[in-house]
Amino acid sequence: MPTLTYPGVYVQEISSGIRPIEVASTSTAAFVGLAEMGPDEPRRITNWTEFQRYFGGYSADSYLAHSVFQFFNNGGRQCYVLRVTRSDAAIADVSVQNRASTPVPGVTFSAKNKGDWGNYLFLQIEDGSLDPGNEFKISVRRQTERDVIPPNFPNITPLEVFDDLSMDPKAPNYVEKVINRDSAFINAQVL
Repeated sequence: MPTLTYPGVYVQEISSGIRPIEVASTSTAAFVGLAEMGPDEPRRITNWTEFQRYFGGYSADSYLAHSVFQFFNNGGRQCYVLRVTRSDAAIADVSVQNRASTPVPGVTFSAKNKGDWGNYLFLQIEDGSLDPGNEFKISVRRQTERDVIPPNFPNITPLEVFDDLSMDPKAPNYVEKVINRDSAFINAQVL
């Protein structure tokens, strides 16, 4: 109890043992919707460019990209995005044969995830830089029309380039290991 020495109002605070609720962040949003491409599990996104890299751009039949763009445009710092797909969505793939004198099935390349977006990928396979006879290079490009190969496809900037790939499963540059680990767009399966 304070010592009262002169007239006035005195306040004495006594701890009740109850602590106030700690402030929790409410700035992390979650978005669920149709996207052009992307993983089938939630992914943390920290800016619009990252969203475009993993989920594509605007889509005529979905407002997911619009919503995420506005979230970041209005000061959002991070969000989680979960892509849903249509029930009839499939993974685009193509199989290529090796270049031996008697061709046999070589590698099946497939899009990383479901959706029509994989049909717009264009793979260019060329000789490797270091050992052209035994290694090869894969350039991944995206074309604007699904079934029309652009006449100037070498001038289209590649999304990814993997050089000096090998078909030897023991090699550190084995095509299946390198592509499946490092590519954001395709998977490879040696047949």
